[in-house]
Amino acid sequence: MRVLRKITPRRLVDVARAAVLLARARLQTRQESLARSVVSRDPQAPWPPVTTAQSSDIDRVAWAVAVAARYVPWRSDCLVQALAARAWLAAHGIESRLVIGVPHQRGDSFEAHAWLLSHGVTVTGGNITRYAAFPTALPPENWID
Repeated sequence: MRVLRKITPRRLVDVARAAVLLARARLQTRQESLARSVVSRDPQAPWPPVTTAQSSDIDRVAWAVAVAARYVPWRSDCLVQALAARAWLAAHGIESRLVIGVPHQRGDSFEAHAWLLSHGVTVTGGNITRYAAFPTALPPENWID
């Protein structure tokens, strides 16, 4: 909790907003199929131009979601964080792409990871270099709900 004592009031508000969005995202993962509604179809597509203000917002969201996820009393794993950050960025009119992938090296059990990209920045998901994005070549009618 030491980190939260040293931040500015604006950043504290950002952490509170992130906590609310994390709660909504957590509920969303329990209530609906995510395949059709949130997974980006082409994470490699070119990005539209980004303004300095939007770039600052992207960094702010990334920081606030990561901090809030450490302190909320529920599990806020990679998918929940990506959904929360995506909702926040969308509210500011900033494009983002949710990506789900698997490790390059196969292990004994299935492992998947979700991350959010926005204008070339990994907003959530940490270091994604060990993951490969699922291919998005299947049309939506072939997706599993």
